Order: sequence, then C-alpha cells, then structure tokens
Amino acid sequence: MKKINYLLVAALSVLCNSLQLQAQGITETSRKSPFFSAEVGMGMNLLKGYGQMLSPQGIYYRDNYNPAWSGYVQMNYVFKSRDMLGLRYAAYATQGNYRLDNGMRMAENIQYQYVAPQYGYQMPVSRRMTFLLTAGAGYLNYRNDGLMENREVKTISHMLGVNGGLSVDWRLAQGFSLGCRLDALYSFFGDKLHNTVDGKATFEQVNRWNAIRIAQLDFGIYVRFHL
Repeated sequence: MKKINYLLVAALSVLCNSLQLQAQGITETSRKSPFFSAEVGMGMNLLKGYGQMLSPQGIYYRDNYNPAWSGYVQMNYVFKSRDMLGLRYAAYATQGNYRLDNGMRMAENIQYQYVAPQYGYQMPVSRRMTFLLTAGAGYLNYRNDGLMENREVKTISHMLGVNGGLSVDWRLAQGFSLGCRLDALYSFFGDKLHNTVDGKATFEQVNRWNAIRIAQLDFGIYVRFHL
C-alpha cells in the first residue's frame, strides 16, 4: 500500500512539473517582450456577389463582381506580454462585367487600398500556437478604371474603413511563424465620387443607396517574422 502511495505521489509530482514547464513555454514568447514583428499575407474574398457594393453605376449592378484578391503588410509592436500595436497596409483587386439598362457593356477593374493603425491581443494556447484578435480603423481609397463601350470611365472615392480579424499563428522557428486569418472590412462615406469620362472630370454627390460600400470577409494565410 505504501508503495502505491509513493507511486501516486511521484506521478502527481511529474504531472505538476509537466504543467509548470508547459506554462513556462506558453509565456516564453511574452517574456521577451517588448519586441517587433512583421507580417506579410494574402487572401481571397469569401462573399462573392454579396456585400461588395462596388459599382459607381448604382445598386442594380452590384452582384456582378468576381471575388476580390487581397494582400497586406503589417508592422507590430508587442508590449505588456500580449498587447500589440501595429500599422497595416492592405490592397484589394477585383473585376466586374455587366450590361447597363441602356444596353451598353461595362467592364471594370477595381482596386481599393486601406491604411490603418491596429490593436491586437495575443492568446497563447501552447508553446507554438497562438490566437490573435485584431481591430483597426483608417483610410480607404477606392479606384475604378472602367470601359463603357469605347469610353474610358474612372471613378475615385475616399472613405473611412474599419476592420477586425481573428488569426491562428503557429511558430515554426524562433523568429518565424506561419498562420491563417479571417478578416472583416467595412467602409463608410463613399457618397462623394470623382468621375472622369474621356478625360473630362466631374464631381458627383450621390445618396446613401448609391454610395460606394465595401463590406466583405476575407480568408488568407500569412507569415510573421519576429524581430
């Protein structure tokens, strides 16, 4: 009986030591803070034909776009163990082709760029795996280079954007991680359109129904370098 008790005590001791080492491993990264990290990622829009209110022609032509491709670069400063401040630059591109009510064909190449400060919170779950929550708000520039039959049509709009994301980070080496992320982006105040038709510039103030809106969800992968 005493032998069994000794074995139980020894097993509990090993288990406690194991849990302590795991906890130390989880906080291993945070103890090295503050530090910098850099992210480079790419993704694709998940909401095809929905939520992308991109057409400057109005609400009736907004289900005619291909999924948007995205890419981003983000610099981060990690402090207080798990908090993170960063700056993100993201670029998106998509195309649309449709016929207007008057029968004219419209082809569009759309790009929108987003620059915003970011706040993030890291949640380590093991020595290598970390969940991250991020959110930010900043400037979004919309540009549409279109062709209406034989006429060149360009539209530019300046907006405010907000974003949020959830990512899973897997550390492969001391200074290198690989991850996947889910990002949401929404824009405001796209009711002022700067149009150029055959080289002639015009300014248009549209109502809220015909304003440019971007509301999308992206899934992507990224690499993070711990500096």
